[in-house]
Amino acid sequence: MKPDLKIVEAFPEGNVANIAAMLRQAADSIGSETDEDNRTEAMIAVQIHEDGDIQVYGWGRTDSVKAIGTLHLGIAQLANGMLKEDL
Repeated sequence: MKPDLKIVEAFPEGNVANIAAMLRQAADSIGSETDEDNRTEAMIAVQIHEDGDIQVYGWGRTDSVKAIGTLHLGIAQLANGMLKEDL
């Protein structure tokens, strides 16, 4: 079964460059989920440092293979959305 992927760009009232605040907002959103919600099963984040080093994090029900696959599906969804905007 293909997962239902949604790329969410949350723009809080504060500065979007404040990564820590945005991560806290995401954590608060996940923490407020109830049994009636479509609850978060996993979260994958890519951290990019100024020197180009990259760290990938996977939390919840995920492993390296699922994280890689999910990131590729997210890339495909973003690319498809960009192509539709250009048409």
